[in-house]
Amino acid sequence: MIHKCVNNFISAEDNFNISNALITTTFPWFRLSSLIENSVFYHELIKDKKIVSPFVDVISPLTKKISKDVYGASCFYIPHQSNNKEVLKSDPGDKPGITKVIYYPFSSDGITKFKIGKTFETVSNTAIFFDSLLQTAETGPTKDNYRLIIELFFK
Repeated sequence: MIHKCVNNFISAEDNFNISNALITTTFPWFRLSSLIENSVFYHELIKDKKIVSPFVDVISPLTKKISKDVYGASCFYIPHQSNNKEVLKSDPGDKPGITKVIYYPFSSDGITKFKIGKTFETVSNTAIFFDSLLQTAETGPTKDNYRLIIELFFK
């Protein structure tokens, strides 16, 4: 079930700072090995409640706003695509009771598709809260140069 979609989730200043941090040349991105042809990149910040990246402070406005234990957090960079096919699919996992948040630091023309038929456009400073057992897929941008997505999991 999709719990809620929140526009203007954090302050405009915090959103600006997150967006800028993710597009600097010093923020490291890693290619997703299973999706090499689609050039999707990621950066894992938190895994199994443990900080695994020195860049975790980039998302501190999000974790403070959520104010619950974050089990996992990753950022995704999807460069321009020639068509709007799905380039990133979520694994629904096996952990009932976990809420997933998809956060968009800035607007782009890619969309988030839920297997249940619901779609969301990429609108800056928007957070979508839903049961992590729901399967999602992301499309790449066909007009914009790139699309950024942040995923967080909490209980």
